[in-house]
Amino acid sequence: MQHTNKEINYKALRLIVGIIAVGIAIFTSILFAIHTGKSVIPTSISVTYHLGARDFFVGSLFAVGAFLIAYNGFDKIEKVLAKFAGVFAILVAIFPTTVNLNWISAEGILFDTGVCQILSVSEDDETTTCNTTSMKLAPYIHGGSAVLLIFILYYFCRGFAKRVGKKLKKRPLMKRLRIRYFIYRACSASMVLSVVGLIISKIWLNSPSNKAVFWVEFVCLWAFGISWLVASKRIPLLSHRAKEEDEADEALESNANT
Repeated sequence: MQHTNKEINYKALRLIVGIIAVGIAIFTSILFAIHTGKSVIPTSISVTYHLGARDFFVGSLFAVGAFLIAYNGFDKIEKVLAKFAGVFAILVAIFPTTVNLNWISAEGILFDTGVCQILSVSEDDETTTCNTTSMKLAPYIHGGSAVLLIFILYYFCRGFAKRVGKKLKKRPLMKRLRIRYFIYRACSASMVLSVVGLIISKIWLNSPSNKAVFWVEFVCLWAFGISWLVASKRIPLLSHRAKEEDEADEALESNANT
């Protein structure tokens, strides 16, 4: 396992990443509400970039990206995936999503359309999207990076559950491991269910005010954040004494090397 490198404390790193991930979901929504003066849910967390939360959105994703790049994981696969995840997080921040002008109009949100370049107008006139950058590929890079980032974060969540499951077999008396195992499985399942819900919603509810993307982003950020907070082993009721945790890690590592 690679987490024995003490140049960067992997427990503290996970704690910081978890806090930021949960914070993105909360504070972008708050900044959106303050900026628009509306008590409505945005169509996505990403769209708040254009509506009051740009600085916080970009700064937070850059921070998450930097920490993920610094994270070495438990094996070579996780080390490489962490680097890719960090890059994808930064790309999501650099290349913003589009703005649905029909939704803006329907909600009565003030928005300067002069800064937008119209990208597409649907045949049913329900979806008019615009881009606030001069790069037409920006929203596609944003969307593709976001999808790949979610897949990698899901992989990490499942990895946490797998390792805790192995520890439980060796240390059945460490009952808090069982709680962590349940949390990891619940987080990974919620990510899958939210994506499935998005697909179903897009099929059955093709509306400019569809909030499905927002809930997928919100659930995935919370699932990612909670799983990393728990994996930091800094949550008192979910962690054993540091010595016990270290011994369990060492036992798992020695077994992996035999």
